[in-house]
Amino acid sequence: MSRHSRAATCRSIHDHDLVSKDFKIGDETLWNPSNGVADLFVRTADALAQAEGVSTGIEPMLIRDEYWIDADEFTAFVDVLVRRYIGSRHPILRSLIEGFTATALVIVERAGRDIGALSNPSPPDWRDVSVGTTGLAAPGDAERLRELRQESARAMPY
Repeated sequence: MSRHSRAATCRSIHDHDLVSKDFKIGDETLWNPSNGVADLFVRTADALAQAEGVSTGIEPMLIRDEYWIDADEFTAFVDVLVRRYIGSRHPILRSLIEGFTATALVIVERAGRDIGALSNPSPPDWRDVSVGTTGLAAPGDAERLRELRQESARAMPY
């Protein structure tokens, strides 16, 4: 590899615009994941919001490597997901949403917000249930989400 090629490669690896995106409230960056992770997070948010009939609170900014978060909308969206998770008696549904929700909880926490559903669980959500050989599946666990949030926080640069 020529010296010029190495320099170009190093520049592109360290060029913030090429490798990551910021999730921001105002001027504050709450998370700076790689492009692929950022795009998957936003697409997952869109799918979950559509399934729940709510808005994500995430908007792309004019700058191509930033997403703007409306703290009120995003917190409300995450609260809906946490309520769905905790109230669900369907383990597959919970597994589909828990990774995203744990990541989103970190963003909510960094925004200085709280999710009421973590401390004030809602009644069971009977929209989707799973009855196995041992009977009705147990509801979701707020403590599990808290643990996953902590694990995610350690892996989320900002």
